[in-house]
Amino acid sequence: DTVYTFANKKVYRSTDFGNNWNALTMTDFVNSGKVIRNLAGSRRSNAVALASSGGQFWVSTNNGTTWTTSGDVTAGSSYTSYVWFNTENDQILYGATVAPNANAHHLFRSSNGGTNWTPIDGSSAASNGLPFGIPIHVVQNLPGSLNTLFVGTDFGVYRSTDGGDTWTRFGEGLPLVGVRDLYLAPDGSFIRIATFGRGVWEAALTATGAPLDANGDGKVDPYDLLELLKRYGSTDAADLAKADFNGDSAINDADLTLLLAAL
Repeated sequence: DTVYTFANKKVYRSTDFGNNWNALTMTDFVNSGKVIRNLAGSRRSNAVALASSGGQFWVSTNNGTTWTTSGDVTAGSSYTSYVWFNTENDQILYGATVAPNANAHHLFRSSNGGTNWTPIDGSSAASNGLPFGIPIHVVQNLPGSLNTLFVGTDFGVYRSTDGGDTWTRFGEGLPLVGVRDLYLAPDGSFIRIATFGRGVWEAALTATGAPLDANGDGKVDPYDLLELLKRYGSTDAADLAKADFNGDSAINDADLTLLLAAL
């Protein structure tokens, strides 16, 4: 029942899902002269993080009593758009920007609670799979997974299974469209994305963040059920890559249950 919202320079917190609100102490932040662009609350503690003007990300670990920032992490490109606590470890944060600068980094990770930030979107000279220089609107990890991440960009969705070190395009059949927001189900069973001008899209996911698409045709339908049944009981690597939806190295009733729930 704990939810947050914000105005330009104030964060408000409710512990009864919005019936009553209290403003957090924002003295440190207000004195900085910055304004809030986005916020995130930790699922594991009272920590709160802000994306602000000036290319900064701020963190409070005491319910907003004090705030700290490492300064501009964007090398001057600014335009912060999103901040997120990893649901499995809130010392790991991600921050994104939509800076209109094709030569700038747009995605960052902190592994020490927001003290230091490192770009995780490759570079113009060395791609890590994520197109360099494109605006990034949203970044989240798959609940239950420390290292599976999804980002919404101006050119669709990208996924990482190694904490952001490498990326691949995600979403068979998804248009090359701006993705402004996403929702990952708390049990990791599906992803839903909001696009700019092309509606809302949804895909069922496996425990590893891969789609429940056993035959690889970009859809989850009864043909995937036939593919799973052909491989039922197998531990062959090629079969597991197709139909081991829960990542337990076997194709069994657990995988069948996941697929049936998605049909």
